[in-house]
Amino acid sequence: MKALAFGEILFDVFPDRSLIGGAPLNVAAHLRALAHEAVIVSALGTDELGDRARDWLLARGFDASLVQTLPSLPTGIAAITLERGIADYEFNEPCAWDRIDLTESPEGRRLLDRLAETEWDAVVFGSLAQRNSRSRASLAALLARVRAKTVFYDVNMRKSFYDKALLETSFRLADIVKLNDDELKVVRALFGGGPADDGAFLDRLCSDFGLEGVLLTRGKEGVLARFGGVSETLVPGDVIVADTVGAGDSFSAGFLAARGKGFSVAEALSFAGALADFVVSRPGAIPDYDAALKARLAPIMG
Repeated sequence: MKALAFGEILFDVFPDRSLIGGAPLNVAAHLRALAHEAVIVSALGTDELGDRARDWLLARGFDASLVQTLPSLPTGIAAITLERGIADYEFNEPCAWDRIDLTESPEGRRLLDRLAETEWDAVVFGSLAQRNSRSRASLAALLARVRAKTVFYDVNMRKSFYDKALLETSFRLADIVKLNDDELKVVRALFGGGPADDGAFLDRLCSDFGLEGVLLTRGKEGVLARFGGVSETLVPGDVIVADTVGAGDSFSAGFLAARGKGFSVAEALSFAGALADFVVSRPGAIPDYDAALKARLAPIMG
């Protein structure tokens, strides 16, 4: 499959180390680890972290020409604290990925023209990169121009970087939405409550916004997928959690890869869950896959 991710490239900064990340990059990197063709549109500064990020992208075969360089802004940082393995984030602002440009400059418009020449199997985006009007306008222009079989929106609320208007616009642009149980509470409050039953409420979202389906991640309770009024569930594996950074992004990548290979929603959940279980058992968002995981995921490899 050919996948296009849009949004933040940043460094997850822990007390003892810094690791490259950002939800859209994590999804694209896992898709590439699964041997699919995936790229990211983003922006970096000209600082030391920006240099590290470019080297990392090139080493993994990414098309670095889709990542803009902005000398006036720093590369993105998410300072992470862990409480019982659960991550909390503090983001620098403004930073380079706030000003992704596909509309303002001739270079940005030429980049958009390049992207519009390809038919994509999936376009992936989230909420965080829309906190600034420049990147938000670039995302809107991208989704208006590119051809994609599936537009995947990970709600991925961070701090106060969202509002009802942003969520509503993003829902309308998407085919599949992923959100967690905390985010579902916010969506219920902003969009008028609705049915108490989660499945019925997800059906309402699908109906109101023309969605193909919704993925609801619920921590230790697993995942509820609601597609076409039918529920499929997944119970997480019994693994020792190293940290949860990037777990949802790996799940998204596994699900998209499986669906792109023609697997059912239930089968896609199983593959995605296996990948997410592996990721939470290792430090960082994009750990190297071991032989057992590669064997398990062989049917969804590119």
